[in-house]
Amino acid sequence: MIEIRLKSDLARMERGLAAQQTRVLRAISQGLNEGGDKVRTQVRAAMREQTGLMKLRSVTSRERVIRAYATGLAPKSGVGPVRGASLDYVIVYGGRATRPKEFKLSLKTGKGGGVSADFWGVSHKFARSFVGKGKIADALKARKGRDRFPLRGFFGPNLAKEAVKGRVAQTFVREAGLLVIPMIEKRLARVL
Repeated sequence: MIEIRLKSDLARMERGLAAQQTRVLRAISQGLNEGGDKVRTQVRAAMREQTGLMKLRSVTSRERVIRAYATGLAPKSGVGPVRGASLDYVIVYGGRATRPKEFKLSLKTGKGGGVSADFWGVSHKFARSFVGKGKIADALKARKGRDRFPLRGFFGPNLAKEAVKGRVAQTFVREAGLLVIPMIEKRLARVL
């Protein structure tokens, strides 16, 4: 009797393809994160220059990043569905408002005095402003009207609004096109 057996390696091939797909997704997410970090550095510098902030820390303290990841993540609580891969690198600006003390200030006392701050690279004088007693951050005040009270504080540019316009937006679009794709290609070349 003649016996013919066909042995199939489809299951092994399927496992190999699944492992390769995981490595490719990981390479893409690593390249995206590497390129995204380089773009973020350029965006930070553009944000500082566009708004007129004196210290880079003023920008970085209001920034957070959501990085790309390749594999499914289980929720930290252990309850809920596993999230799929996310190939998004997101730079988010928010947090507290900028304060005049984070910019170049000019403080004048006496008649015709007041507080001037260099927002967006241009000196802005605040109407009815003055320097009170206490720390400089708390002492910059302005009157709401002609009367002595009520008083108000004042704020600088909103970084969330600044992120989507002007030099910051141009820098993001230009640098993302130049820096991210080569990083992804470099990582994929290692895998393939």
